[in-house]
Amino acid sequence: STMAASLHSLGHPLITDDIAALDPTEDDFQVLPTFPQLKLWDNAARDLGLQPDEMPRVHPDFDKWAWRLDGEVSEAPLPLRRLYVLGIGDEVKIENLEAVLGSQYVIRNWYGARFGVEFYQAQNQGEHFRRCIGVADAVPMRRLLRPKIESGFEAHAREIEAAVIADLAR
Repeated sequence: STMAASLHSLGHPLITDDIAALDPTEDDFQVLPTFPQLKLWDNAARDLGLQPDEMPRVHPDFDKWAWRLDGEVSEAPLPLRRLYVLGIGDEVKIENLEAVLGSQYVIRNWYGARFGVEFYQAQNQGEHFRRCIGVADAVPMRRLLRPKIESGFEAHAREIEAAVIADLAR
């Protein structure tokens, strides 16, 4: 959410946050737009120039705030051109992921995994596996490494923006 908010503060529209709904078409995968809200920790909200005291609290036990983006999000599905898996590293760096490793990330990060083994077992597991492999085969996947930071999110977003633009140009 912090990265999405930081990139949004640079003028990029929000497409989705931590959950991306994909719609397979004949030619590609479409990313369905998200609910127009980002959840930010207090330090991230303040660093991005927001006023947490004027924002709804996500949960009473946490200093996490809802940044509601009225009219500042993508409204139409967009083709999925790259899939970036986030990781922590010493510097901003993008690495290619082979389809086999990429498919493992897709499987591991499937939203339904949050609901436990029983939920997964109730699914058509073969079809689920084929869909995950299909995403990894159809979409170039990358690992986006970046340092863990507590402030300076906009400057950090500019580094990430430059790395992604360079990656897309290749």
